[in-house]
Amino acid sequence: LQCAFLALMGSRLSYILVRCVRVKKRRKITYDTFLTAALTVFGVIDFLIRTVSEDRTMAGLLSLVTQIISVDDPTSRETVEKVINGSFQTLSMINATVSQQEMMKIFAYVLVFMCLLRLIQYMEVHPRVDLIARTVKAASGDMFHFCLIFLLIFIGLAWLAHWSFGPDKIMFSSLRTSANTCFQMLIGEYPFEDEWTEGWKQKVWYVLYTFLLFLVSLNILLAIIVESFLRVKKEIDERQEVRSLFPDLFSLCTRRFLAFQHAWPSTLAVMKHLEVHRLERGPVSVKELLMSNQVHFENQEAALTFLKVYHWYLGPGILDAKGREYEASRDFVLSYMCHEHCPKISNKDYAVFIDCVVHIQSVARRRQAYKTAERLRKQKQKQAERRQNALKLRTKTMELKGSEDSVVREFGSWLGINSQVVDALLLMRAAGLGGSLSSGGIVDPVDSVGTQSTSLGEDTGLIRP
Repeated sequence: LQCAFLALMGSRLSYILVRCVRVKKRRKITYDTFLTAALTVFGVIDFLIRTVSEDRTMAGLLSLVTQIISVDDPTSRETVEKVINGSFQTLSMINATVSQQEMMKIFAYVLVFMCLLRLIQYMEVHPRVDLIARTVKAASGDMFHFCLIFLLIFIGLAWLAHWSFGPDKIMFSSLRTSANTCFQMLIGEYPFEDEWTEGWKQKVWYVLYTFLLFLVSLNILLAIIVESFLRVKKEIDERQEVRSLFPDLFSLCTRRFLAFQHAWPSTLAVMKHLEVHRLERGPVSVKELLMSNQVHFENQEAALTFLKVYHWYLGPGILDAKGREYEASRDFVLSYMCHEHCPKISNKDYAVFIDCVVHIQSVARRRQAYKTAERLRKQKQKQAERRQNALKLRTKTMELKGSEDSVVREFGSWLGINSQVVDALLLMRAAGLGGSLSSGGIVDPVDSVGTQSTSLGEDTGLIRP
């Protein structure tokens, strides 16, 4: 086991040295480096002590036993002094070995505490596991000021007990013993004696100690710790990326497998990309990943799968407003279609289904827009025709007042009057036979033409040109 420990520490120290050599810039000595070096030194020293000192101790003991056995004359003073001197040398050697072992035990004791502190630092790998360390860090300021007041009260009460009851009570005979007794009382072990042996001063001291330290101080300490724990717990719950430990371990393995399958970039490269683009207001998109200089994806499908995996694991909380709206519409469509009208659609790809629905909606909107445009075009065409007819009528009316016979014939053809009737009316006008025709204007002859068109149109053979 000791050889395995030395091999492990040696490989760890070699890895740290290689990293220090490969890094060109100046590297700081971290706590992990110092702890690894201390463990390596401890292992080497302990190995040397076990291989050298134990052999010397065993050799001294064997020589002492040999001298005792080889004594032929116990009454010889010289032989007895020789054996006694050998025993003292062996005992001094054993005492030196025991002292070395005690020093190594203290060294190991300190290293174990350092390893425990390092274990607490290793808990920072996951926020859910790091609750203890983060709670202590959050409460460190309040706990420091609390400890100042607590120590003052504790030492004052311990000294008061030693000064008042020390001559009569063994448990308060010295300041150290009094402090030890006060600590035992702090965890609930009160050294009560028979009532007749305790005076009123000791009872008052018990009440004062119980109220100040056992009731008030300990509850304040618990309140500080609980308040810090709740604050840290709230901060962790508000972080969208924090999940439980075992789902994170599963997602880590899944991410490694999918990264190997789709040739995704490393997590360090993704962190560099996010650090470079952290000031951008928009969400991370496929286009941004494809155009990034820090990460490299083979195609658009790999980048899209990368985003889908993180959305699947972290949930809709990482989406922006448009993404959450899309998810809400998706859930509504699935709940409406899958459970009420089409149960088999749950086996289909939702993206393909949405593409089909969007395509159908776009076709229907284009058809509806085409019909609306065609209706508006026809309405505009009819309005244009009406305006053109009104303009023609206004123009003909203005021209009719000073027009010649050709204008009258054209106007009659435009009104749909037979050309023979128009010629007859013109002849009548020229001969002055139109009783209803006046030489002053053309408005009355037009009216008369309109009244006579019916009777003349019934029998056009009565008039000849």
